[in-house]
Amino acid sequence: MPASRPGAMFALLMLGTAPALAAENYDAHLGPSPLNDAMRPEMQGHGLIAVTLDGSTLTFDGKFDGLRAAPVNARLLLSPGIGIPAPNNKVADLSVTGDGNGGSLSGTVKLTSAQQRALKTGKLYITVGSAKYPGGNGMLWGWVLPAHERAAANEPQQGHWFLPNIDVPKK
Repeated sequence: MPASRPGAMFALLMLGTAPALAAENYDAHLGPSPLNDAMRPEMQGHGLIAVTLDGSTLTFDGKFDGLRAAPVNARLLLSPGIGIPAPNNKVADLSVTGDGNGGSLSGTVKLTSAQQRALKTGKLYITVGSAKYPGGNGMLWGWVLPAHERAAANEPQQGHWFLPNIDVPKK
């Protein structure tokens, strides 16, 4: 048996037992999104959506509460940048259930390679539309960002708190 053959057999054995790439964890912290002063009294609530990227499949699961109107839709949208809405740039519809007090959001979306790059640079966000504002403005919204520790109310945040892995300039 040539000397290279046992090495090749070992490599194949190790490759067959190597773990699959780990799923990446993200989340979206939902908050009210009034677009003008007239909408402000109607907008309240918050939520946290757990988001997992496994290969090219993005999975959503979370809850929200404190709404003033029943949720009627949820969307995943593509933005030109963090904090810049683009309500006409829909990636997918998500499932939403609930009433004027709160609800849940879920869904699974297969991302293109361009959408995966957008996710990794903070350009995907979620909106939840209400019965009063269903047309893409969203009643709640939040950007899908790497999962990170959140400080409690009135608790100082230690370390690099803004947007881990995204707000550092890339050269």
